[in-house]
Amino acid sequence: MSKYYLFLFILEIVVASITAVHVILNKRNPRSGVLWVVVSFALPFIGPLLYFILGFNRTQRRAHRIMSKRSANSFNLDLLCKEIRSESYPNFSLQFGQLEPLMRLTDHISYYSLTCGNLIEPLYNGEQAFPAMLNAISKAKYSITCCSYIFDYDKIGSQFIEAFSNAIKRGVKVHLLIDGIGGYWYFSKVYRRLRKCGVYPASFAPLGLLPSRLAHFNLRNHRKILVIDGEIGFSGGMNISAHHMAEDPENRKPVADIHFRMQGPIVSQLQRVFAEDWFFATKEVIEGKIYFPEINNYGNSLARGITSGPDENLNNLFWTIVGACQTARKSIRIMTPYFIPDQSIISAINCASMRGVDVKIVLPRCGDIVFIQWAANSYLWEFLEYKVRIWRHEPPFHHNKLFVIDEMWSLIGSGNIDPRSLRLNFEFNVEIYDQKISSELADYIDHTASLGEEIILEKIQNRSLFLRVRDGFVKLFSPYL
Repeated sequence: MSKYYLFLFILEIVVASITAVHVILNKRNPRSGVLWVVVSFALPFIGPLLYFILGFNRTQRRAHRIMSKRSANSFNLDLLCKEIRSESYPNFSLQFGQLEPLMRLTDHISYYSLTCGNLIEPLYNGEQAFPAMLNAISKAKYSITCCSYIFDYDKIGSQFIEAFSNAIKRGVKVHLLIDGIGGYWYFSKVYRRLRKCGVYPASFAPLGLLPSRLAHFNLRNHRKILVIDGEIGFSGGMNISAHHMAEDPENRKPVADIHFRMQGPIVSQLQRVFAEDWFFATKEVIEGKIYFPEINNYGNSLARGITSGPDENLNNLFWTIVGACQTARKSIRIMTPYFIPDQSIISAINCASMRGVDVKIVLPRCGDIVFIQWAANSYLWEFLEYKVRIWRHEPPFHHNKLFVIDEMWSLIGSGNIDPRSLRLNFEFNVEIYDQKISSELADYIDHTASLGEEIILEKIQNRSLFLRVRDGFVKLFSPYL
């Protein structure tokens, strides 16, 4: 028996050492790396297994192979910049020069081209967004593609199920993709109901016991995309759920949010993102004119899709946020439900404030995930010391992910400012160069803040010792929240 224990001991040392070498060679965050090394040796076999499931990415090469099959970005940004200058583009006036460096940054980090001729309309809460989406589905002629993190079986989910079912009866091709964890997918009532109605949805990285499934356990698809006939798109932060009916008196947990209706060339980028995710989940290729028709110009907004995730240009969302902070001259407006920034983003925001930029951050007073709320509390003093102004808004819980600079440029979509969105989730955001939309979103953020309470440094510092220790302790685990 002693030889058996000796064998297990040696095997554990070998497995833990191999894991530690992988951590040392691949982990960019030293704190995270040290923790995984300790866990690998402290928890025999369990530690390396946890690292295999949660600690590193196994989808990167596969995604790059998929992406390599697509044509490279052939759009010439120099020509667009020249056109904007020569024609005094209506939504830029004389301030375009300040945004050109940000355009070039995102042109470098994003796989997609900056597109002009887009019409983008904010839709506030489920009261505006869901009727617009359902109306578009009811008019679909050829194809519907939909990706959602959560698809609830409630009165809103039922309406979408019926709309998808009716579309299939009309001969429309319907592709529905739901995250395997966010929707508790194969175990959910909505999945069974969809199947009964003739809708055969796909699950993104569903939970399973096979090693290939376990490797994707911590990598979730958080994107929200709906495209009708390749011509009309919807994206933003809303899941398909009655919780987003923020004005419904029967809603016990109302969630405020903004979704966006899009027409123009940007819709093709929404469709391509969905097609990549669909291929990842099903190995089925989506192509052809019913999905990618020729699209006309509809408006004056410039827009570009920015994908981020563990399989492609890991830091896309991170670099966009940092670059926007560096570009801002007058104001930065941030609204996010989950705020656990890393040190680089903290520095970028504080540097902007020290340059004289008016920085406002609006966070929920009562978050839906208490541990994330505690962790966020422990970061606030790092901003308040540098004159960044922070508000806690009153209920309902705002699920908006909004980033606006100088009321000229805005970033909307599914990504939060937290480690999960920045490194683990598959996210989709859209950068919009449009003064009208950006001013509207900035006013919305300011109005929401005015109904809440501004947080001051003294209040954070004077909290009880218990609260400060609690929040600081949870902060230690912020890379994994």
